[in-house]
Amino acid sequence: MKFLSRHLTAAQENKSIPGIKVVALAPAINHMLFADDCFIFTQANISSVNNLLEVLHMFSSQSGQVINFDKSAVHFSKKTKPEVAATITNILGVKTMNSKESNLSQAGRGTMIKHVLNSIPVYQMGTFKLPSNLINQLTSIEKKFFWGHKYNRDSNPIAWQNLCTSKDLGGLAFRDLEKLNLALLTKLAWRICNDSEHLMFKLLSSKYFKSKDILHQNIEAKNCSFTWNGITKGLKIV
Repeated sequence: MKFLSRHLTAAQENKSIPGIKVVALAPAINHMLFADDCFIFTQANISSVNNLLEVLHMFSSQSGQVINFDKSAVHFSKKTKPEVAATITNILGVKTMNSKESNLSQAGRGTMIKHVLNSIPVYQMGTFKLPSNLINQLTSIEKKFFWGHKYNRDSNPIAWQNLCTSKDLGGLAFRDLEKLNLALLTKLAWRICNDSEHLMFKLLSSKYFKSKDILHQNIEAKNCSFTWNGITKGLKIV
């Protein structure tokens, strides 16, 4: 993909495949790489499209990798004339992508799950014990996004727990949100147990464990804050 990226960058510089700008003063961009997906942006005219096909043909002939046009799609801005869009679509030999359609490959969706869906709730998970129904809802969103489903009734070819195992064991190393939540709370509890000079230790001990010996007393989470309730979950593992 680096080979293709270099040639597309060169085409941007010589204006043969001019990119697009998000605003007038922004730099023009004619491509972006994400996992094994490539998003190409250019002007809707015959010249740019023919130059693009030439670059793709050169990439295929020199790298030995063939572009799968059956899995590719094109999307036009609302200002593009219908007859121009139809002509370009025929030249490229791809389908037109609906504005609501997700055209990411499964590898791309997997990367999105790891770096976005798995990462967004990390801060909250490191402080609170999330309710089980909320974790189930988040997991359901990840499942549907990864398999490309729109409804819960669609089947999953592989159990989600198997995908959450490491790659060495045949999984995709997705995070089990329930276990991640407990792991982060256990880390917080361990820090309290080992750093008596920390301000958090002093504040919590003054209210919840005045004997200062957090590991050798019965810790209860009754009428307490959400944070302390989460820490007690981690203490059970410590």
